[in-house]
Amino acid sequence: MNWFGRKSAGRADARPVLARGWSIAQSERPWTYEDAVRSGYLANPVVQRAVRLVVLADADATALAGGANLAMLGGEAIQYGHAQPLGGAMWRLSELYRGRCGTEATITGHEAGESFALIEPATMRILAVEDAMTGAVIDAQGVGDALPIVAALATAGRALLPLSPVKLSAERVDEGFRVTWIRRSRDGFAWRDGVEVPIAEEQEAYRLMASGGGAELSAEVNAPEWLLPGDFAPAGAIVTVSVQQIGRAGLSEATTITVEI
Repeated sequence: MNWFGRKSAGRADARPVLARGWSIAQSERPWTYEDAVRSGYLANPVVQRAVRLVVLADADATALAGGANLAMLGGEAIQYGHAQPLGGAMWRLSELYRGRCGTEATITGHEAGESFALIEPATMRILAVEDAMTGAVIDAQGVGDALPIVAALATAGRALLPLSPVKLSAERVDEGFRVTWIRRSRDGFAWRDGVEVPIAEEQEAYRLMASGGGAELSAEVNAPEWLLPGDFAPAGAIVTVSVQQIGRAGLSEATTITVEI
């Protein structure tokens, strides 16, 4: 069996480095991968020693820009520049880059015992998903394993949604407020100087919503700019403006800003 990204003899593929708190009760078979790792770890002193040999490496700014030290912490993708061993298979990660790959909505709300999986190309296999998929159950059985392991995925298809816009701002003009933002692309994580990121959707389109002072207004536009009329709400009202990019498979997460009329 593969343990924490190390290949066992005769295996073509390795599993990713994955850790989790050991306080969760055992479930009936078939186990998830985390259950199998936890059970095997606690029952096998040889594996416990092997886990202590797993080393998380540091990465400088250049390596991080190239995608090094990418990991999933719960539902958030992070990168870390420095990993400090604390003993007992425990590590302290610092120089963090948070909310990578469009997962900034999951930065808050972490809990103790969440899964941590180091993402490495050599230990991954990409599975195709359909636009209409909202969840998936994945079975995997290794060579020599008596039973498959099962993992349920509640967010299948999230990668098909556009990323939320960034740098949302509102500038007061004679007609009201000029609202602008910068779009992102799920097909354009690499930073290429002098080249616009691809839209990665059938067309560029956004849905906006403004609410406050007892009034509501919605609109759809095809450019990263919108005029909020100055008479939309009474003077002094606090108005919340949200924008979502419209994609082929659905809407992005909303980005919001508040303005005073």
